[in-house]
Amino acid sequence: MVKDILTDDSGDLLIEQGDLVIGEADEQLMQDIVLANRGDYKQYPQLGANLRSFSRSTHPVRMLSAIRTALQADGFNAQVRIDPTGEIEIR
Repeated sequence: MVKDILTDDSGDLLIEQGDLVIGEADEQLMQDIVLANRGDYKQYPQLGANLRSFSRSTHPVRMLSAIRTALQADGFNAQVRIDPTGEIEIR
């Protein structure tokens, strides 16, 4: 488990009693990686699932593979699937 500064659902820093909130951040980090495009992180330019390239794609298998590969590059071994409602599910 990785500890980091936490953010809320909109990406704003969580602040409690005037202090930044620090806690378990694995889910937050996975979400950041999935939403990132390659080149978003200057220090790690290849990190990111690059989902914009799949916005009009009819190949969900390629998108899931890109997500899985991006997460694995940062050391996460996650199961990725699309649930019946079309939401991406990461476990």
